[in-house]
Amino acid sequence: MRVACVNMQKNEDHCLAPWVQYHGYLFGFENIFIIDHNSNSPKTLETLERLERSGVSVTRLTENDDYKNKGAFVAAEIHRIEATDKYDFVFPIDCDEFLFMRDGQNKPTCSRSEIFRYLETFQGYLGRLIIKENFLHILGHAGYYWALPYQKVFFSGGNCLSLDHGSHIGQARHSEESLVTRMAYAHFHFKPYEINRELSREKLRPFVDVDDLLALERFDGPGTHLKHHLLNTREVYYSTFRVDHNAAYFSELNKLFELLNIDPNFSACDTSPP
Repeated sequence: MRVACVNMQKNEDHCLAPWVQYHGYLFGFENIFIIDHNSNSPKTLETLERLERSGVSVTRLTENDDYKNKGAFVAAEIHRIEATDKYDFVFPIDCDEFLFMRDGQNKPTCSRSEIFRYLETFQGYLGRLIIKENFLHILGHAGYYWALPYQKVFFSGGNCLSLDHGSHIGQARHSEESLVTRMAYAHFHFKPYEINRELSREKLRPFVDVDDLLALERFDGPGTHLKHHLLNTREVYYSTFRVDHNAAYFSELNKLFELLNIDPNFSACDTSPP
């Protein structure tokens, strides 16, 4: 079985290399596809060059390629990949999302063999395959997550027709049916305060004036969840990260991160090539 992962990113200094290390371990580095949206960070550009030498595919967009069309860019890359007729599944995944699954006992696992065995049960499915859970990491508390409802899609090979901006909906090519799976994401959405603010500004800039606080407060478009990172103070931001009775501990993922030399807080990652 071959599984492809497609990621569109820009200047992801802290997440890009860990994201590739993790999914390259699961599926093979030659099956990792990055769409670079005109990055200009020297660190990201250096990382992209090293990853290419390691077998990762990089498609480069220009400054004229509108970020608002992210869904179309990712779908087009998937269509290009699917034209090779090599892949059984294709996952559109953001740079801060790390794929795992719930096993038969509902326990989270990032076991490569278990993920492959589970995916085999959906081979050739013609509709949308749905991911309904998000393990949102608790910054500063490595291994702890809030298990929250989510919505993402992926497809068996040759069945992706289109995607929305965040790959939350999407359409299958051959069927309007959908199937909810036990696949899930560990979501490393939160970074240290200043890094988080800069990344949020970058992603919101095409949609709203990020320097206009009133416009930000009223904004309700793509990426609206990011506006709070620009509106909240440092104190408010850090006060939200508490390990409470709703927190889940994912020890297996922590151990794999340690093996792959990934910092679970994504604040001081080793960005050496895989």
